[in-house]
Amino acid sequence: MAKREKSSRRASPSNIGWVVFALTFIAAGVLFVLNYLPYRSYKAISDDCTIKTTGTISGTLTQRKDGYYYYGPTVLYTESRGQKTVLVSALNTLELDTTWEEGQSVNIYYNPDDPSEMILADDTTAYDNYKQALTIGIVIASAGFIVLIITIVASRIMSNPKKYNTNVAGQSYDEWKEQQIKEMAQGILGVAPLDKDQMDSNLKAESENESVALQMDDALSDDDTED
Repeated sequence: MAKREKSSRRASPSNIGWVVFALTFIAAGVLFVLNYLPYRSYKAISDDCTIKTTGTISGTLTQRKDGYYYYGPTVLYTESRGQKTVLVSALNTLELDTTWEEGQSVNIYYNPDDPSEMILADDTTAYDNYKQALTIGIVIASAGFIVLIITIVASRIMSNPKKYNTNVAGQSYDEWKEQQIKEMAQGILGVAPLDKDQMDSNLKAESENESVALQMDDALSDDDTED
């Protein structure tokens, strides 16, 4: 018996709801972290790159950053202290599926304190991915929370169905409806209508009275015959 009750508790809707909520919460968290880290690195660079100018693609090459190799363009631009040839930030081109052509003009932002640090102005991939991941994560987590609430309510209804199928007076819908009809009839007629038991009792009493009356009539008839 104990094993059966334990198995029933495990299969309750609320337990399923908690599992779904946990999975959606973890999925939303992983999605957020994977997209937030590139965005944080990109934002740290973009906050320093405040001067906007136009550069020219002078070539493409593989650049090394933090132990990894990335493909990106070489940009030639003029900054306030002279002409500099600068490699675009690897984080800024990490998710770009772009082919650059030599001589192509591009808008860039560079760091006035360090002209070798610059980003492509038109590349907001990291930020866009972060916003999208944040939105999807909120939707996933919200869906899991809604499922959790629904399953908790369902579990409570299943564990105590009478509480949710009767009113505060403990009446079922049929009992409440019968009471309303009686009260309505009493208001119209000025007297309380008889219920089924009372009607049966009255019919029984009338039947008994009728039987007694018939017996008395028979007795009187017999006396008249004898006279």
